[in-house]
Amino acid sequence: MTYLEELQTAHKHRMERFSRVSPTPPRMRPKIIEIVNGKQAALKDAASAAVQISIAQASSAFEQGPPTVREIQRTVASHYRVSFVDLVSDRRNKAVVLPRHVAMYLAKTFTFHSHPQIGRMFQRDHTTILFAVRKIGSLIQSEPAIAADIEQIKEKLGVVG
Repeated sequence: MTYLEELQTAHKHRMERFSRVSPTPPRMRPKIIEIVNGKQAALKDAASAAVQISIAQASSAFEQGPPTVREIQRTVASHYRVSFVDLVSDRRNKAVVLPRHVAMYLAKTFTFHSHPQIGRMFQRDHTTILFAVRKIGSLIQSEPAIAADIEQIKEKLGVVG
């Protein structure tokens, strides 16, 4: 068998396999591809519109722009009546830990900083921030007092919603 015959045989086998996978006649395949590409373009348009809407909602959620981490720290410290220094210190007593975790949660929720960036602002490791965000998120669901505190702090920060 010559090289040309091998290529023709291989092509014939590929076409048979393809026809088993897709029963669509070859003349219809370009039309199907055109339809699929049109659907993909429509999905891209819808996705970009959804992103624009969510950006608009996020920007309208803040009265004067998103709060900074420092503003969040100071507001939480004043709400819980602890000092700002205690909030970022190494102390681990109960009176400081909950406000610190709430501040970490709000910093992650209302700023665009990553866990490591927030960790540096609190002089903590990023895993501590991750733990605090998860812990306060679950406490909000189970403890109405914590949820009320966070709502009050959000009002003080000028965050809507």
